[in-house]
Amino acid sequence: MLVGWLGKSMTFLLYALLSISALAFVLKYVPETKDMTLEAIQQEIMKRLGLTPVEGAQPKP
Repeated sequence: MLVGWLGKSMTFLLYALLSISALAFVLKYVPETKDMTLEAIQQEIMKRLGLTPVEGAQPKP
């Protein structure tokens, strides 16, 4: 469908631009979680979002 409208090279260019945009988003907004505990990851995300954790709250199974 896109190839018919844009041609092969423009379709590939669109795909490349979307891929580069997705990579930039991941590098900027997704935190590194290697060697971090689940609690540390939760604290980092809560801090980034400006939320306060609820003490004693347990996730639903």
